[in-house]
Amino acid sequence: MKLVQQNGHWEIEGPESDRARIAFAVLSDDGLTYQFADCAAEESVRP
Repeated sequence: MKLVQQNGHWEIEGPESDRARIAFAVLSDDGLTYQFADCAAEESVRP
């Protein structure tokens, strides 16, 4: 699999890419928050 930018957004290409998700990590006061690119869900991870 590989991460590529197409038409102004990121996509995953390659075998089984339909099972992969793109997430961005954001550091906040409460720890690390992951924001998934393909949905509105967020998941927080605290040390």
